[in-house]
Amino acid sequence: MKVIDNLVVRGDGKALWRGRSFRCAIGRAGIIEEKREGDGATPRGLWPLREILYRADRIEGLASDLPCRALRPDEGWCEEPFDPAYNRLVLLPYRARCDNLWRADGLYDLVVPLGYNDDPVRPGLGSAIFLHVARG
Repeated sequence: MKVIDNLVVRGDGKALWRGRSFRCAIGRAGIIEEKREGDGATPRGLWPLREILYRADRIEGLASDLPCRALRPDEGWCEEPFDPAYNRLVLLPYRARCDNLWRADGLYDLVVPLGYNDDPVRPGLGSAIFLHVARG
């Protein structure tokens, strides 16, 4: 039998995983049922963890049950709802609005794209839903 370890994120700024509690940040608009692009909210639901993307120049020896891949300085995430690459990894510069994944502030030193609005992608229902570092 396969055991699934769910990371539970609560609206009070706590995440629960394997019996432990962690501080976490959610979108500025809170947790909502009907996510829309740019609303600043965290979508309610159960989302798979897809892979770990990380800055190899800042993190060494990363090991996980999830697939791990080092980020490149020219990678971004498309946030333009009607672009064919919406809610997908792209190479920068890119023609549409994107979030740069190679950041100086450390926010995306370790980022886990969540399986939200990605199978299939639906324009305007939210992109770049990540588990990532909030601050030092």
